[in-house]
Amino acid sequence: MTFIIYEKEFSDACILRVAVGTTGHCGGDAGHGGRTRIELEDLGGTDISFEVSEGDGEYKKQLIINLSGDAELRVIIKALEFIASVLKSVVEEGDYPGSFKKEIK
Repeated sequence: MTFIIYEKEFSDACILRVAVGTTGHCGGDAGHGGRTRIELEDLGGTDISFEVSEGDGEYKKQLIINLSGDAELRVIIKALEFIASVLKSVVEEGDYPGSFKKEIK
């Protein structure tokens, strides 16, 4: 199933690019085709790191995003609001009124 990825840059003393997209609801778990994608990218000066743990079982997967600094706090708040706005809009209205980066298949 194809869906659109929307992106936006957030600037302060650092620059963070966010991209997000979803198929919306598809009637169940991953086997029904529903997908959601979130990307975070440092474009300059963002003190950000990621930790990924696959764990030892199906329910022990973990992603930790670490940010340091006041500017990073301000941009991640804006970024998370953007992510939520896009996902809600696609689920509720089928589209987001913004420019998109690419289509994902």
